[in-house]
Amino acid sequence: MMVQFMEAWLVTDAAALEKCFGRDIRAIKLPKHSSIEAVSKEDILAVLDLAAKKTPTRHYHKIRDGARILEQLDPEVVAKRSKHARELHDFLRQSAQA
Repeated sequence: MMVQFMEAWLVTDAAALEKCFGRDIRAIKLPKHSSIEAVSKEDILAVLDLAAKKTPTRHYHKIRDGARILEQLDPEVVAKRSKHARELHDFLRQSAQA
């Protein structure tokens, strides 16, 4: 169960991004699309770079920032906008009950 790409989940939770990039994060630039998987990879990466532009890191870097942001994500926030996240949550819940 792989999501189209990891960064799609990262832009669903503005609070997690703020925790990682600081208060200067420009969360208003994050995609508002109700199904985050419908947003292109190029658009999401551009938005992450733009959002981080005024932070000390100046841009998004998958290796440096990805895991750090994933640690901060609220799974329920992500699941509201990601079909794949909802399916993963459901699968994990069902597996834990079995």
